[in-house]
Amino acid sequence: MSATLAEVKARLAHALKDSERRLHQLQIDSYQSAVDELREQIIEYEELEQGKRRCFKCASLIELPPTLIKARIARGLSQKEFARGKWTAMFAKRNYLSSPLTLSLSKVNN
Repeated sequence: MSATLAEVKARLAHALKDSERRLHQLQIDSYQSAVDELREQIIEYEELEQGKRRCFKCASLIELPPTLIKARIARGLSQKEFARGKWTAMFAKRNYLSSPLTLSLSKVNN
């Protein structure tokens, strides 16, 4: 059974419309995912600012930079103040390559 040119054009138009609808839904899902991720980051930041988290752990050196940023925010310190803190000497003395790192803000504060 052969399809007429009109039928082929109709099928193609339908396929294109369906494709556009799927692409549109993928874009919407992508934007919603970004909004959800941003909302989670805002909630985490607000919890840090309010001091709801006081102890931070990271299992590898890859996790260290974001962990230090979270600790700084939780203490309400600027980047400059945090860099000058007493914790730097304590951190330099310890070998964090072989064991999980735990940053306690009570230790950072002393």
